Amino acid sequence: MPRPWAGVAGDPLPGRSGKPRVNGLSVVIDHGIGLRGIEDLVELAGEHIDIMKLTSGTSAVTDVQILRRKVELMRAAGIDVQIGGTFTEVCVWQDVFDKFLERALALGVNALEISDGTITMDVAQRARLIRQAREAGMIVLTEVGRKEWSSPPAREEMCDQIRADLGAGAFKVIIEAMDAGKGVGIFDEEGRPRADEIDAIASAVSSVDQLIWEAPLRRQQEHLVLQFGRDVNLGNIWPHEVLPLEALRRGLTGPTFRDAYLKSPSGS
Repeated sequence: MPRPWAGVAGDPLPGRSGKPRVNGLSVVIDHGIGLRGIEDLVELAGEHIDIMKLTSGTSAVTDVQILRRKVELMRAAGIDVQIGGTFTEVCVWQDVFDKFLERALALGVNALEISDGTITMDVAQRARLIRQAREAGMIVLTEVGRKEWSSPPAREEMCDQIRADLGAGAFKVIIEAMDAGKGVGIFDEEGRPRADEIDAIASAVSSVDQLIWEAPLRRQQEHLVLQFGRDVNLGNIWPHEVLPLEALRRGLTGPTFRDAYLKSPSGS
């Protein structure tokens, strides 16, 4: 895409990878965007969106032809389309996971999330679902952590689950934070990052690239980009935050520009 300031100003944090990306993923949440909204979003920011997550059960209450067309638009723009974890849990609970996989693929969906944020799932069942979805051709993401109304797992239990999911073949493991980003997982009741939790989870894997941190709030995105770099994987990004996040990754907003400036030879 031609850029307005090409040849005039470069990125303070250069080297941002282009699509298709393996790392530096931006996973955007779709709470029910219409066709025209998807067209506008893809035209404006499609090159900065890696995965669109059909969340909050919206895929189950959207007209099938509209849903199919939405998926087509996103896939044509190089955006993977993911079914959210809660609806996947519904299908596991109702013992229709096989049919769910078939229907998702028929609709053009190519990614799904396996989680147990509401239901209870043992390690063996979770690993079996990961393998089954992968064998069907899906990009498989898993999620660790519980919803805000559930008892959170102990830190070591969560770290063990991350390692088990990766061992079973998950592409990435999502660290739960919910859409509000407050009072769940790595964020406190005010949405402030819990540094000890973030550090413990990061130390549980061989590379932080194996994780996707849900970070719906701007200050959370800033914290994680400053800690892990421009190509950290971030999820639960609101559609209107796609461009600000991409600017943040490139050092074009205050926090990351300041960091790049102070680390440069000319900084002071």
